[in-house]
Amino acid sequence: MKESLKITNHTLSLWNTTNSNCCVWNGVVCSDLTGHVHRLHLHSQSLHAKLNLSTLLDLKHLTYLDLSQNSFQGSIPSSIASLKNLEYLNLSNARFHGKIPPTIGNLSNLRTLVLEGSGQKVQGLEWLSGLVRLKHLNMNFVDIGRDNKWLEIINALPRLVELHLRGCKLLSPRIDHVNVTSLTFLDLSRNEIASFSIARWILRQGSLLFLEMSRNYFQGYIPSTSNTTKLQHIDLSWNKLSSPIPDWIYSCHDLKFVYLGNNFLNGTISKHVENLTSLETYDLRYNVISGEIPRDISSLCMVRVLDLSGNRLEGNVSHLFENMSRCFLEAVVILRLRQNKLSGHLTDQFGEFKNSRFLDLTKNSISGVIPNSLGKLSRLRRLWLGFNKLGGELPVSIGQLSKLRSLTFGRNMMEGVVNETHFEKLTKLKYLFASGNNFTLKVSPDWIPPLEIGLGSWNLGKVSEIASWIQLHCKNVLVLDLSDTGLSGEVPIWVWDVISLNLSHNHFHGEIPDFKPWGNRLVFPYYRHVYLSSNRFSGPLPRVSYDTLELDLSNNFFSGSLSHFLCDATSDSNNLLFGRIPSSIGSLSNLLSLNLGGNNFSGQIPLSIPNCTKLMKFDLGDNGLVGKMPTWIGTSFSNLMILVLSSNKFSGDIPSTLCHLHTLQILDISSNHFSGVIPPCVHNLTAMATRRSFGGGGIQYSQVFDAFIESVLIDAKGLVLQYDTILVLVTSINLSDNNLSGEIPKGFTSLVELKFLNLSRNHLIGSIPQRVGDMRELESLDLSRNSLICQIPISVTRLSFLSYIDLSYNLLEGKIPESTQIL
Repeated sequence: MKESLKITNHTLSLWNTTNSNCCVWNGVVCSDLTGHVHRLHLHSQSLHAKLNLSTLLDLKHLTYLDLSQNSFQGSIPSSIASLKNLEYLNLSNARFHGKIPPTIGNLSNLRTLVLEGSGQKVQGLEWLSGLVRLKHLNMNFVDIGRDNKWLEIINALPRLVELHLRGCKLLSPRIDHVNVTSLTFLDLSRNEIASFSIARWILRQGSLLFLEMSRNYFQGYIPSTSNTTKLQHIDLSWNKLSSPIPDWIYSCHDLKFVYLGNNFLNGTISKHVENLTSLETYDLRYNVISGEIPRDISSLCMVRVLDLSGNRLEGNVSHLFENMSRCFLEAVVILRLRQNKLSGHLTDQFGEFKNSRFLDLTKNSISGVIPNSLGKLSRLRRLWLGFNKLGGELPVSIGQLSKLRSLTFGRNMMEGVVNETHFEKLTKLKYLFASGNNFTLKVSPDWIPPLEIGLGSWNLGKVSEIASWIQLHCKNVLVLDLSDTGLSGEVPIWVWDVISLNLSHNHFHGEIPDFKPWGNRLVFPYYRHVYLSSNRFSGPLPRVSYDTLELDLSNNFFSGSLSHFLCDATSDSNNLLFGRIPSSIGSLSNLLSLNLGGNNFSGQIPLSIPNCTKLMKFDLGDNGLVGKMPTWIGTSFSNLMILVLSSNKFSGDIPSTLCHLHTLQILDISSNHFSGVIPPCVHNLTAMATRRSFGGGGIQYSQVFDAFIESVLIDAKGLVLQYDTILVLVTSINLSDNNLSGEIPKGFTSLVELKFLNLSRNHLIGSIPQRVGDMRELESLDLSRNSLICQIPISVTRLSFLSYIDLSYNLLEGKIPESTQIL
């Protein structure tokens, strides 16, 4: 066997003919009584070449064979079925590829079978039914071929204790009940199972200790009853489950790890969480759980990871986390409560998490000051406090966190002077995000900044250009945010090599050079992020490299064609660009926001844009575009929230496919030459009929700075208003200043969450819909300059939020209804 393989280490050096007693060779185990070879332990022996099993067939008494973690060539030989006495077979991650031979099913004495490894596949699992003694089966990452009969085969293995089928492309099974009752370990994660009815038999497994079902397509409710009282590990994360957390979980007193994140779980966190006295990890991140965090959670003495991020939890943190138990303070290593609705202030007791490595309270409404006691967290690696309402000065004690690598307190209301004392011992600090505060920086010219630094909105002293201390260390800077700092002049050439750059809202001028691909893709961030909006840059647009992920060049003075810029990324509104929009824009298949408004583009909308299927905002307003509105606008963008085609030269009918945009919140096609009737299907614009909640922060895409907040100009209330931070709450339809005719569709009255409606300056006839009063959220209604003939409906008096109404220049008659809104 040794001669048939390529061996690159010396672990099998004793395998030679000069020592004929093979029982002393590495990896060989013999019976003390008979001397027969019983076991071969050849795990991680750097074995290469194709496996020749014929050399092992004389080992009639072999019961244990481990060839895992090697680098064999070819597939598993079918002759392995000749080793009929095998009870343990481990061929995992040994680089085998191709089909797994069904002859393995003839090894009827097997108790353990481990075949884990990508690159292998099977045609059906029927051969497993012959392994009636099998207790442990591991086929992780073996392609089982989208099989829906797999559970029926498992049903034929009554002694099964452990089942590992991670990443096998399993589909929802045809049956949801099996006779197996002895399972202690079950891993079905990373498959394509959609039906959660499978959980019924799983949760009847009274012996189950480990349950891993993450990253499937499970939907619906977690069953409200379970027999799994011995459970120690449960992972249902990354599915689409939408129930409250079932009470039975709090009865599993041996639970150590709970992963339920990235679902749609609702309800509250029960105070009975205190029953989980063995709990080490409690991960509920990114669900829709509401209510207060129970104070009982701070009595858990074993919990190391507590992640409740991305929910709707509320309450005062100074009350929730007062009088925390000593054992809780000493146990917690990771505490993440980001992106909730928490308020109050941080108490000094937060400085007693002495073993904490990661404290994340980002994107809440926490006020007060950062307590000095946080400077005692000597083991802290990451401290994230950004996007809150913190005030006061930055405590000098932060400079004592010698192991800190990442520090964020940006987008707060802090002020004061920051100097080198604040960074005294922060020698390991790599990332500092402090933009959006009112600090003044006072450091010496030789101060060495972190590799990633955000000082947006800071007062950088008397300097008007980018400071020399940044330039001296430019070769190390990966992320740089100097937005809204009052800087001016031309940007130094070295700055364009920064991979994530925010210089927006300053007074920089000059031309921007072409962006070249960044050389080191092994370091985060992997893609280029560039924000240069609201400066005085001019000249042609730069050629953009393929690794550009986020780009904002809006509100500058660029001119020329768009073609060369796109042929090689985009927010380019309010510049002086002209010519046709190039068809190559359709190659930007991951584009979320396309803003080309406020330029001089001409011609028609490129037919390639439907390839940008992920668009959430599509703004071509205020250009010189012509032609009909393409019907594909209503069918290509399932996530479109904002559509702006205003102030162009479009003509023809409004296509009825527009009604398919069920996520559309803002529609503005005003000041064109559209004709015909308004599609009667407007009631299908269901996003304008759905109540929405405000989580704060606006619509953002940025992965690095959270700097680009989507904004839209709304022509309403006789004014042009800009919405950004509350844009998620805005709903508007503006069809004004066209050549539309016919009656106002009654379907408008179904849009009960619509805030702004403008149909003015058309040729509409007929009456105002009688049920206009159903549009209770309406703030602005403009139907002026049409040919409406009717009385004003009495239901208009129910519009309690209405602050602007214009019905002038019509043929209305009768009495004006009286209400608190109409005086």
